[in-house]
Amino acid sequence: MKSWIFFIFLFAGNGAFASVLYTLQGTVGKSKICMKFEDYTMDYPKDEPRIVDVRYFYQSSLKDIVLEGVRNKNTFVFYFGKHDSGFEEKFTLTKTNGIFKGTWENAKGKKLPVSLAPIKPENNPNPYNHIPLVEKYQKTDLYEYVRSGLVQFQDDSTSTFTGKTLRWVHEKHGATFGFYLGSDFDPAVQKRINPKLEAILFQNVMDQLGCSSGFDYSSGNNIEYDVTPNFLNKNLLSFTIWSSYYCGGAHPDFGKMGYLFDLNNGKEYDLEDVLVFDPSVAKYEENGSSESFNRFTTYRTDYFAPKLIELLLTNKQIHPADPEGNPDEEDSCNELYLDPQSWTFASWEFTGKGIVFYASVFRAARVCETEGFTISFKQLQSFKNKRFPYAFP
Repeated sequence: MKSWIFFIFLFAGNGAFASVLYTLQGTVGKSKICMKFEDYTMDYPKDEPRIVDVRYFYQSSLKDIVLEGVRNKNTFVFYFGKHDSGFEEKFTLTKTNGIFKGTWENAKGKKLPVSLAPIKPENNPNPYNHIPLVEKYQKTDLYEYVRSGLVQFQDDSTSTFTGKTLRWVHEKHGATFGFYLGSDFDPAVQKRINPKLEAILFQNVMDQLGCSSGFDYSSGNNIEYDVTPNFLNKNLLSFTIWSSYYCGGAHPDFGKMGYLFDLNNGKEYDLEDVLVFDPSVAKYEENGSSESFNRFTTYRTDYFAPKLIELLLTNKQIHPADPEGNPDEEDSCNELYLDPQSWTFASWEFTGKGIVFYASVFRAARVCETEGFTISFKQLQSFKNKRFPYAFP
């Protein structure tokens, strides 16, 4: 099988639908582009052609442009911004022996020749092959592999946090930034931690460049990031990345992710590495089995969440439900904070004053996720994981 074609089978009922994923590279006029799309037409009836996830980027800008597409035999038509008066741009391509040739035109009638061929990774040197995400792209997603190799970082400034220097950088093609440990950190610590920071930053860059919709052209800031250092001593580094984004769909969204790294060995700690509320404690495993996921959610919902709610009530950070069951008209979030399921996928931050917890709730109530609740280390001391190697601040 050629490296640029992946056959995907989707099972529905008793049938299976096969698709071909095309990852292409070439030119529009003199401009270099990459394009990908998934073709389901081989298994669908002739009157129901299915071309999905059509997108391309100019190698000069790297930001996705999301298209819609149809196919008639070996002719493919992709367009952006279709409306009553026409379209913003359109590709008309004919496939011959795996090569796509045709034209690109815009709403003003300007036309340019297009030539696209399968991506060959050997023709696309990538200076970031040391990053695990890029290694994965090389094996599974050549479209993203090409884009990742064109990412460019530029220095911004330095800042001081607890007496140490953080070096801030941003990516040239979009509004994505992050930091590295500065030169006043021990060289061994820099060597241990900076690759971890680079991997996080690189993932955010790729998310930003791919965050586009079929309604508007991306300016490279569809994801708004905020990076906040929380805690730093000789052993630990904690920081939080908050993101607000709209990449298509019905509504914008936002999220928060806390990180805690061990400066002495590079380990990233999960919450369950730090706190244990019951011997049944189970960590979330990104690629784990359904059984491990069930163990994690059971622990979080049945043990972690009730204890956290108890602490919040003790601190009067939330208040008990009305004994008569009347809804809280002044604080609609309080009822959600009393529900253990709101804390099953809670996010958290390790700070100098304690651990800050944020609830995770349904979309319509997402405003309730913006309030953080700090539980002091003194209150959490009895739940400290015995394997966590450092005393709480």
